[in-house]
Amino acid sequence: MARGKTANAPAVLTLLKAAFIGCAVSVALIVIFAALMWKQVVGVELIPIVNAAIKVIGAAATGFFAQRGCGSRAWLFGGAAGLIYAMLAYAVFSILSGGFALNMAMLSDMGIGLLAGMLCAMVTRAAAR
Repeated sequence: MARGKTANAPAVLTLLKAAFIGCAVSVALIVIFAALMWKQVVGVELIPIVNAAIKVIGAAATGFFAQRGCGSRAWLFGGAAGLIYAMLAYAVFSILSGGFALNMAMLSDMGIGLLAGMLCAMVTRAAAR
């Protein structure tokens, strides 16, 4: 049993590392968008569109970094990392906003994270061949 845990530890660490990188990408994009709003380059009407785009880009970055650390089944690692990214991002932003509730928006974010991570990992792996 201990052998199985040590064999899975690098995969779990790879997924967590990729999820944290995706969160860092999301935070950087949020700061850039906030600066653009502060300088009045873009208006508040773009918030929902940019919010969705940032989620997809963050999950895709997560899938990209997850597939780099796996040997095979990149789509599986990308999807799992995207799912972990979505849950981690939701937890962080829920803590910052002060409210934590499981709703349909959370479930759709998990679906977006899963699909974007999976697709980015598959496309990146296919392009490398």
